[in-house]
Amino acid sequence: MVRVSHPFHPWFGREFLFVRVTQTWGEDRVFFVDQDDELLSLPLGWTDAAPVDVFVEVAAGRCHFRVTDLTALVQLMAGLGDAGRECKDDSVSPVREILPSGRTRPTVTWQDPL
Repeated sequence: MVRVSHPFHPWFGREFLFVRVTQTWGEDRVFFVDQDDELLSLPLGWTDAAPVDVFVEVAAGRCHFRVTDLTALVQLMAGLGDAGRECKDDSVSPVREILPSGRTRPTVTWQDPL
């Protein structure tokens, strides 16, 4: 048996008949059979068939984020470059239409938190 352990998956906590773990679509996936004898699969990390993550075990709920996940997030954000750091004049034109006459729009700039 294999149990779905991903907290946001609709099958969270349900158990299914385990078939195998195979690398498919570039990731390890757990194949299982549901109550209608249909062969299904989920990512290995979404089930209790995944090996225990040592960091998660040692953190025992005290750490909300893993270092590897935060590092990946920083790399993703760095890849965005300067996109979206400043608003263009034409991007706030709908705001100008609803401001009372005589008032000017606030200057909006994005500041890098790092």
